[in-house]
Amino acid sequence: MLGKLIKHEFRAVISYILPLYLGMFILSVVCRLINELYNSMSDVTLFNIISTIITLLFTISLYLCGFMTIILVIKRFHSSLFSDQGYLYMTLPVSVHAHIISKLIVAIVSLLLATVTLSVSLLVVFLNKNLWGVLWDKISYLASAFGDLLANNPAETVMVILLFLLGSINAFLLFYMSDAIGSMFNKHKILIAVAVFFGINIFVSIASSYLFVGLDNYSTLNTPLSYLILMNLFVAVLDAVFYFITAYILKNKLNLE
Repeated sequence: MLGKLIKHEFRAVISYILPLYLGMFILSVVCRLINELYNSMSDVTLFNIISTIITLLFTISLYLCGFMTIILVIKRFHSSLFSDQGYLYMTLPVSVHAHIISKLIVAIVSLLLATVTLSVSLLVVFLNKNLWGVLWDKISYLASAFGDLLANNPAETVMVILLFLLGSINAFLLFYMSDAIGSMFNKHKILIAVAVFFGINIFVSIASSYLFVGLDNYSTLNTPLSYLILMNLFVAVLDAVFYFITAYILKNKLNLE
C-alpha cells in the first residue's frame, strides 16, 4: 500500500511542479538563443534590452524553481491531510506512518528533480566548448578527490553523506510537524504553523551551539569523525522527534475544522 501511496502522491505533486520545470527549461533555451543572436547582431540595441529581460526572468526562475518546489510539497501535505481532503485520506486503510513516509519520499525526490532541472538549465544557457572543457576537468577532479577521500577517510565520507540526507529529511519533517501543530487550532492555523517553524529553528540553533561548544572541552571528542557522528546523532534525534510528533497529531489530535 505504501507503494500505491507514493505513486499517487508523486502524480499529484508532478502535476504542479512539471509545468514549473518545463517552463524554466524553455526559458533557458530562449535565453540561450537570444544570447546567440545578440552576439551575431551588428545593431544590438533592441536585442540588448530583450536579452537583459530574458536573463532577468531566467535568474528569477532559478530561485523560484527551488522555492516553489518546497512550497508546493508543503501545500500538498497540508491540503491532503489537514483540509477537506483529509476526510478521504484518513479513511484509507493505511497508517499515518505510511502517509508521512510517502509524502517524505516524494518531497526528497522532488527536491532532487529541482536540482537536476536547475543544473541542466544552467548548462543550456552557459555551456560552450571552452566551458565544457573546464567543466569536465572540474568533474574529473571532484570525482578523483571523492574517490581519494572515500579510500583514505571512508567513515568521514559516509558520515557527511548521511548528514546531508538526514538534514534534508529534517527540513521537511520540521515543515510537517509545524503544519500539524498549527492544524490543532481552530483559527490562524497557517500563522501558528509559521511561528512554530521559526521558533523551533531558533531553539535548535541555540541548543546545537551550546552542545557543540561544550564538546570542545572533551579532547576525546575533538576530532572530525567524532563531530560528524555527534552531528548525525543530533539530527537523527530531531528527525525522530519531529516525525513522531507529526504522527501522534495525525492519529490522535487531527483537527479538520
